[in-house]
Amino acid sequence: MDKLTRQSRKRSDEVLVEHAAAHGEFGVRELTWELSAAEYEALLERFEDEAAGGAGVWVTRGDAVLLVRHASETAWSDPGGKREPGESFREAACREVREESGVDIEVEGVLETHVVTHVTAGRPPLVSPIVVFEGTYVGGDPTPREDDRVAEVRWFAERPESLLYDALASFPMPEGDG
Repeated sequence: MDKLTRQSRKRSDEVLVEHAAAHGEFGVRELTWELSAAEYEALLERFEDEAAGGAGVWVTRGDAVLLVRHASETAWSDPGGKREPGESFREAACREVREESGVDIEVEGVLETHVVTHVTAGRPPLVSPIVVFEGTYVGGDPTPREDDRVAEVRWFAERPESLLYDALASFPMPEGDG
């Protein structure tokens, strides 16, 4: 295993341990994503800035969950995105939800973490975590981003058929009084 791969795996493992200590047990999914050379270089730069990884939030309000549809996609997903340098996963989660959906949340815990091995031909694999938090709605009006990256923001009482990634199908739908 290459030194860079070992370092990135170690950082990802540290994130798992840290979040388990703070939030208790949660699921872990091991994934592999193929990246273009340009995407790999961007990830490597973020790794060197100690900002690799990202966060998403399964946001609930009563009996509904908040989902976003990016302009480049036809499927729905939880709001989330990449970490910025110096930002915790929790901070990234709250910022990304606000930026993508216009709502404020309170993080309740970790739903699961995706440990992603990023592969590119001729380069050592890089490993980064994506922490998916559980969150509850605090305030704000669901509104798509002004930069047109998010096309729709909507509350769903039933899971939509078209989901951006498989794990969303297993996330718990809330049961409430609406």
